[in-house]
Amino acid sequence: LVGTADYYPEMMATIAEQQLSACVPEQEIRAAADTLEAAKRPVMVIGGGVKAGKAEQAVLRLAEVSGMPV
Repeated sequence: LVGTADYYPEMMATIAEQQLSACVPEQEIRAAADTLEAAKRPVMVIGGGVKAGKAEQAVLRLAEVSGMPV
């Protein structure tokens, strides 16, 4: 066991209902892309936040383009 996390499904529903927009600085996106490019065997570990954030299509597209297993 590496660690534990609390999970509150009722909170996820509230978050999903909110209209959130995130602005990630370009340098952070570039750093993440560089890290993925340097990885020998990258893999995507997807959780409930993808569904709550309605990002399923974006994650699917990233998986298709990158070839990373999900």
